[in-house]
Amino acid sequence: MIGRMLILFGFPVPTIFALLLHEARFNTMKRVFQACFYLPHFFGLVIVGQLFYSLLSPTSGLVNEIINAFDGT
Repeated sequence: MIGRMLILFGFPVPTIFALLLHEARFNTMKRVFQACFYLPHFFGLVIVGQLFYSLLSPTSGLVNEIINAFDGT
């Protein structure tokens, strides 16, 4: 059942949407839709990057605090 639904909607719907987006007359509308669909792909990388930055920060990072707790330099 799930396989059939995936075949029916998982392939044709994005393809049709991509073709409609390609034929859009207004570039600003096209850019807005493209940004809305690409944003979640990069959003995860930004969150992971910020997480590592905050963990490894030399002044207030968690790793630095743990090292200092064990009397590290």
